[in-house]
Amino acid sequence: MENNNNLPVLSIETKKIKEVLNLCSMAVSKSPNDPYIIMHVRMSFDFKERLIYIQSTNFKQGLSTKISFDFKEDDVERNNFVCCVPHKEISKIVSICSEESFKVMFKDENMLIKYGNSNHSIPVMIKESKDFPVWKKIADDAPVILINDKESEFCDFIKKISTISTNLEIEDATCYVGIECKDGMVSLSVTDKFILSVIDFYFKCSKNFNTILIPKDAVNFIHKIFSGELIKVIIGNEFIIVKSKEIEIFILLSKTKPFDIIGMYEKISSRTGSYFSTTKESLEESLKSVSIVNDICLLENKKESIVLTTENKEFKQKANSKIDCDVSNFNEQFSFSINNFNKILNILKGPTVKITLNDTVVIVDDVENPNIKNLFGIMK
Repeated sequence: MENNNNLPVLSIETKKIKEVLNLCSMAVSKSPNDPYIIMHVRMSFDFKERLIYIQSTNFKQGLSTKISFDFKEDDVERNNFVCCVPHKEISKIVSICSEESFKVMFKDENMLIKYGNSNHSIPVMIKESKDFPVWKKIADDAPVILINDKESEFCDFIKKISTISTNLEIEDATCYVGIECKDGMVSLSVTDKFILSVIDFYFKCSKNFNTILIPKDAVNFIHKIFSGELIKVIIGNEFIIVKSKEIEIFILLSKTKPFDIIGMYEKISSRTGSYFSTTKESLEESLKSVSIVNDICLLENKKESIVLTTENKEFKQKANSKIDCDVSNFNEQFSFSINNFNKILNILKGPTVKITLNDTVVIVDDVENPNIKNLFGIMK
């Protein structure tokens, strides 16, 4: 680092650095057991361009972006430098700053921050900044997906579909959301071994790739940062890069072998069965009504209507709700988990739902969105 007399006083916009540090918080380790370096943000100061390149990372994901700064010209040529700043400490200081901007300078490996009548000093790491975890470059011929989230609602779908997966089984494929591309169609898929869900998108993708697994926690990371944006996703062997404007994130992929969820769905759903159509609203209302008694629900066909019934024998409690709808002829009774049904309904966008029942599953189709496919197992 340069001598204190040769370093300018930087002026940084408070609002902008608050936004950046908030984003970085999603890719900074919160555990005291993690290496100390991972609880920092890495700041690279470029005096010629007047930019600060900021990076944060933990063991699963990372983020990089940049902000601008200003300083009074004094015809002194500045040397760029890099340091690591404790994320928690600088976030606290900046969060209580009510000024439009604050001043920063460096002295004896300390960052000095000044705004109003307040002064703060934070120890920074200079030598250790070289050891900061940096994600490797993805091959130039890697598959690239171009996504307009405002039109496709990709981020919203990937967040909702992730609620079906579970973290109960560590390093099992049910902990992740699968993504694959075949002939220009990008598919999201997920299972918790009771529910199978597949959502297809027609995006511009440079080449096909087999299913990769994105951790459930990282899915929320994507949703928070890129909703409504134009996104570029680059698929590597070990991690993916997601870019939009000046923000770039890195997500480590699972090494767990993915399930063939799309193949399983096609095989199971090809069986013939009985069906009925209704509105999503009336179905949700009926399920909510009977769920007060029990999660396990019985479905029956009763003269051009469907009746849902739940029972609690211990408390001699019973509830039923009727749905008027078009029903194909079937006389069987089906039992299922209301919780599983609700998880699928949360994904659907359209107002009309088609329910198909065969000997093993309930298939739930969004009539207005044929690229959304869901099923879950029934109980005999």
